[in-house]
Amino acid sequence: NFSLILAAILLALSLVLNYFNTKTTSELCKAAEKNLSLKEKQALSALQNFKNTINNAPIDFSESLLKDKLYLDLEGIVLLAFRNDSLKFWTSGLAQFDLSANSLQSKNGMLHLRNGWYEYFTDINKNIKSVALLLIKPEYDVENTFFNNSFAPWLSLPEQCAIKHPVTNEANAIHSSSGQALFEVDPKESDLHSDSLIINFSVLSLLSAL
Repeated sequence: NFSLILAAILLALSLVLNYFNTKTTSELCKAAEKNLSLKEKQALSALQNFKNTINNAPIDFSESLLKDKLYLDLEGIVLLAFRNDSLKFWTSGLAQFDLSANSLQSKNGMLHLRNGWYEYFTDINKNIKSVALLLIKPEYDVENTFFNNSFAPWLSLPEQCAIKHPVTNEANAIHSSSGQALFEVDPKESDLHSDSLIINFSVLSLLSAL
């Protein structure tokens, strides 16, 4: 009956939460780093293609620069091009970039914008700086069914985890492929444990009522 189905669903949720609770934060970070490494390859490949296209097209506007827009939007990747520190082109408004290109001094790092945290990659050719932004964790003003401030799903981090930057504990840090500590994961384990207990109690209550 319906009660048994609901109890089964709640039990499954409890098992998932218990699974995360049995993993240390360091283990979660190691798994997330593997997923991040795959995404970084996508972002760097997109950046290289973007740079090559710019070399053969007017930077101020060209349809050829938008040929991968749908793919990039789905992957949470935004590409931007600056000429002499002036933003000339971007593939999407996903990233609310309101900084100077000169603020990105290194080739790789973390960037906090108005709508979230991004890992960035830069490439300079003459007076053109190309930038790839990879969405790590959004920060929407309002959360609902469509807008969630959890880490990007492909990182496979528990929903309650928060981001800490700069890194203070290397053991709980997510590193880039180059080995740079990008950010730290705050697991908020008490919240996970609390949620698991609530669900377990709900399952027991339903079963006892049958």
